[in-house]
Amino acid sequence: MFLFKCSLFENISYHYAAVKNMPMITRLGEKVKQLREQARLTQTELARQAGLSSKGYISDVEKGKKIPPTELVLKLAKIFHVTTDYLLRDDFDTLEEKSD
Repeated sequence: MFLFKCSLFENISYHYAAVKNMPMITRLGEKVKQLREQARLTQTELARQAGLSSKGYISDVEKGKKIPPTELVLKLAKIFHVTTDYLLRDDFDTLEEKSD
C-alpha cells in the first residue's frame, strides 16, 4: 500500500513510464501556460472556460503540481485548438521551440 499522496492516474502513469522507459508528462503545465498567455487569458478566465470554479487548479497544472483528468485535457485542447497529443506528449515541442 502506498502511503504518499498521489492520484491513481499519477501512480499508474509513473509505473507505466518506468516500465516502458518512457518520459513522464512533464511539460503539460508549461504548454498550458504558454497557450493561455498567447490567448491573452488569465488563469481565472481559462478556469471559467474549462468549467472550473477557481483558478487554483489551473495554477497547479501550470506549476506541474497536478496532472488534469482526461476530461479537462480534452477541454483545454478544444479551447486552445491543439491536439491532446500536443498537450500530453513531451516529445512534441512547445510552440515557442518550433519558432526558434
